[in-house]
Amino acid sequence: MADQPDDLLQRISELEQQLDARSQQLSSIREQLASLATVDEQTHLLNLNGLKEFVRIALHRLQRHDEPFTLVMVRIPEINDIPKTDPNFAEVVTHTATLLSSGLRALDSTARIGDESFGALLAGTGTEHVPMILARLRTLVTAANITSHIKEYDPKPLFSAIVVTDAGDIEPEQVITAANEGLTDAQDGAPAISEL
Repeated sequence: MADQPDDLLQRISELEQQLDARSQQLSSIREQLASLATVDEQTHLLNLNGLKEFVRIALHRLQRHDEPFTLVMVRIPEINDIPKTDPNFAEVVTHTATLLSSGLRALDSTARIGDESFGALLAGTGTEHVPMILARLRTLVTAANITSHIKEYDPKPLFSAIVVTDAGDIEPEQVITAANEGLTDAQDGAPAISEL
């Protein structure tokens, strides 16, 4: 009978080790799931992973059906002027996301890439329609100033668009990188439009 408390302590120790191991596994699985997530929690738009998948689908469609597409990137640096802890930050981000997605067709996809950046995949859209679409999106994003109760918020969005007409051996990451790099060329409100 003297061995029972020792056996009990050993069993408790084993169970605690198993619990620790399971907790670590669960934590690892949660991290993997987060990396696989395709939707931004705050805006319910696609996130970068979701956008990559949609670009992959658009590249496949381009190869099979010769259907071009355009990837638009929008950066609104003024969003970062609002502290993330300020309730206005979430309001401005969500409002901007709503305005951007409302300015697109149902078959287009909108994504939040980061705090101040958004992307829009325009299916079946070639170079000829891009300037008109960018002008409409600019009007919508700058309207966020009118509808926001933040007096200091005056968005001056930067736009770039990459029109993809030849899939070749292009990977989704290359399209996204090219569109992001175009933002550095977009100055004084003039969008940077190029082809890939």
